[in-house]
Amino acid sequence: MKTSPAAPPTRLAVGLCLAAVILAACAAPAPSPTPTATAAPTASPDRGTLSQQLDRGGPIFRLWCISCHGDVGQGLTDEFRATWPPQDQNCWQSKCHNVNHPPGGFVLPRTVPALVGPTALSQFRTAADLKAFISAAMPFQEPGVLEDQDYWDLTALLLNMNHLPLEPSAIGPENADSIQLGS
Repeated sequence: MKTSPAAPPTRLAVGLCLAAVILAACAAPAPSPTPTATAAPTASPDRGTLSQQLDRGGPIFRLWCISCHGDVGQGLTDEFRATWPPQDQNCWQSKCHNVNHPPGGFVLPRTVPALVGPTALSQFRTAADLKAFISAAMPFQEPGVLEDQDYWDLTALLLNMNHLPLEPSAIGPENADSIQLGS
């Protein structure tokens, strides 16, 4: 019968030391918490600058918004749909976005509003209201699927697309209520 050679002394010593450290760590009592009068405020995420938000918002818009709201935010107009291949121009045809859509599909409203224009955002009082709406209702087929920061980036992009005067700081819960959109 063969026996395996003994482990070299250094390997054995290192292994025993490691085991001792692990056992000591497990046996050590947990440090008692230091009482504090109030909890420290949670820092808001670093949204970067407005320019960085716009850079992030563009690809999100192209991926999630453009197919319904148009390449420049004009809405699902006949002119915009005419840029698509002929077989894709009727969104409401049978087995596309009609009631008998394929699995994973959805019924598309007949009217998809413009996101850009003189009255496009007028139903929202502030940027915070706009962000609250899009994060609760968009994308139409899967509302709320995006990350919170994605919705802030889209809000910034939509404000910029509508040529609203904006500060260079990023748009977020800290300042969105002060950005007036409608009456």
